[in-house]
Amino acid sequence: MKPALRPLPRVLLRHGLSRPPFLESRRIDELYLMLTLECNLRCRACILWGGTGACQDPALLRRHAGGLPRAVLKRVVDEIAPLRPGQLNLAGGEPLLSPHWLAVARHARRRGIPVTLTTNGVLLNRYWREVLGAVDQVNLSLDGPPSIADVVRPGKPGYFRDMLLGLKALARARRGGRKPLLRVLCVISEKNCGRLVELVDFLEKAEVGVDQYYFQHLIFNSPATLRRHARVCREEFGAPLSFWKGYGLSPGRMDLDLLHEELECLRRRHPDVRFSTELDRDGLRRYYASGRARPAPSYCLGPWNQPNLLPDGTVWSCPDLPLGNVLRDDFAAIWNGAAARALRRRTLRKLFPACAGCFSCYGDRKEAA
Repeated sequence: MKPALRPLPRVLLRHGLSRPPFLESRRIDELYLMLTLECNLRCRACILWGGTGACQDPALLRRHAGGLPRAVLKRVVDEIAPLRPGQLNLAGGEPLLSPHWLAVARHARRRGIPVTLTTNGVLLNRYWREVLGAVDQVNLSLDGPPSIADVVRPGKPGYFRDMLLGLKALARARRGGRKPLLRVLCVISEKNCGRLVELVDFLEKAEVGVDQYYFQHLIFNSPATLRRHARVCREEFGAPLSFWKGYGLSPGRMDLDLLHEELECLRRRHPDVRFSTELDRDGLRRYYASGRARPAPSYCLGPWNQPNLLPDGTVWSCPDLPLGNVLRDDFAAIWNGAAARALRRRTLRKLFPACAGCFSCYGDRKEAA
């Protein structure tokens, strides 16, 4: 009898991502394209601009200022097309601040790549017509109703009104089932605990046509975990931590009984509500005590299916571990190059200290169960 495959190789085969020896990627699920780090809000739970976010570093902002030229962005779209990406996610920062978002979206659609726009919505009132014709899905990042908007997402006075006007204009144009789909993303935090039902009720009453609500439990790492992670990245890859610092937010003193009641209410009243992971009352206590609701997954698919492209041209799948730069090499050479293969080899052997506090690994919990 052949020995059973370990979880990661088994999943890689099942999803058609790789084959033995599992060091190359055959397709990608998503290219997360950070068009800019600039943003017109300062969301408290943001891994870029929040309290521990990487964008607190002026040198990092200078390095990424301006973003990539339009020609380079379109070239990258051409280069990822053979990898059959499930979507191109235009993100940031705030992607609508980039002068290139529309050209890139249209080019991707011409290449048969679905386009998602992850936005805070502040500029939708200006660009809803363009969004309507160039985007398949809008991920609207919104962490609270108007009553706490300035607490959870500080910004220019009146921004919530502008966002709502844009959503309503988009909703009117979408009537009859037209794209883009509208998905609201909300990060649960100490600041909005107790206001989640209020948020959904407000949007339902406003009739903006939300197709799905997605509530993300705060992803965080302890200072000790980040120190261990920094040491491993430095010793094994010679890489200092910058963006990982944003995963160091503290959940604070959250009323977990109140949160449990809210989540149960949302499950009962709104069929289109989803959660990053399903937690009962005890699960909430375990998670917010340690960042782990259940045993951490034993693998991560990110190095095989989740490339990120930064505004300075850096490609990575794991924050702060660069695989290459599209200003010097084409995407295919980077994605299956020496650095990418080294990261996959390491991930096959063992995860990093902070992996359980990362989006990619966190999203694989259901696969590892």
